[in-house]
Amino acid sequence: MPGFALAEKFWTLVHVDYMRPIQALKYAVPDANIGDENSEIIKALSYPQLKPKVEWTADFVQHKGAGVAVLLYGPPGVGKTYTVELTALHTRRPMLSLTVGDLGTNEQSIEREITKWFDLAHRWRAVLLIDEADIFLERRSTDLARNGIVTAFLRKMEYFGGLLFLTTNRVEHIDEAFMSRVHVAIGFEKLDVAKRRDIWASFLDKLEREAKGQVRMSEEARKFVLEGDEMAEVEWNGREIRNGFQSAIAIAEYEASKDPDFKQEEDEIVVEVEHLRRVVLMSKKFRGHVEKARKDNESEWSDL
Repeated sequence: MPGFALAEKFWTLVHVDYMRPIQALKYAVPDANIGDENSEIIKALSYPQLKPKVEWTADFVQHKGAGVAVLLYGPPGVGKTYTVELTALHTRRPMLSLTVGDLGTNEQSIEREITKWFDLAHRWRAVLLIDEADIFLERRSTDLARNGIVTAFLRKMEYFGGLLFLTTNRVEHIDEAFMSRVHVAIGFEKLDVAKRRDIWASFLDKLEREAKGQVRMSEEARKFVLEGDEMAEVEWNGREIRNGFQSAIAIAEYEASKDPDFKQEEDEIVVEVEHLRRVVLMSKKFRGHVEKARKDNESEWSDL
């Protein structure tokens, strides 16, 4: 039967034998980086929107103001998208995630694309996420084309009847008209040491749960990321922690494969402290090059 692949965003034929209802979480997942109070607010806003029928709206105009819009703002990799994913998991709803690439930036076509995706999300009672929505939220100026994009988005957003999340890294540039259309705005802070260790712990638990007998972290490596001062000074965001974790595993796998006695189907791959240190060193070198390039660029502009 016809089905829609949410991750790839295309229609296809699916085998009914492989279709399953959305399941409840079978294991604990780390909390979002927003605190208990904000988490409860999101749950409260989500609940009435995900019932079969919305019984009441505060707006006097029919079909207007029936939805809920939540703005999540803060630096990259601190849990904005993850918060929306958790909301979808806890409510057992599909999550439709869109970017500027899905909606386009052409003033003539953007309203049509927004209408299409908003209608699908409302029909499926999906949690709708527009990730890095800065271009649709930016303060209007003398650029008529950009103004048209913002205006079209604001108009469609006001008549959307579902649960909408938007994320941004540039809250200081948001158009004033957008603020009156947001039900709640939740800020995300930079990850502290405790939160970074929580994220590391969640990845270690996932590895233990899903790759037991195939890949594991040595006890020294676990202490290195969960207790050590050296790793505490590495101010990675959540996305960088994930990438660093995957890179360390990849290095360990590659080194194991070079051993002529290694049997992939039988032997366990062990991630050691040295594998993690190599990834950290590469990250520090890259950050150093980026910072130097920025300073050189600023110096060139100041000389003009």
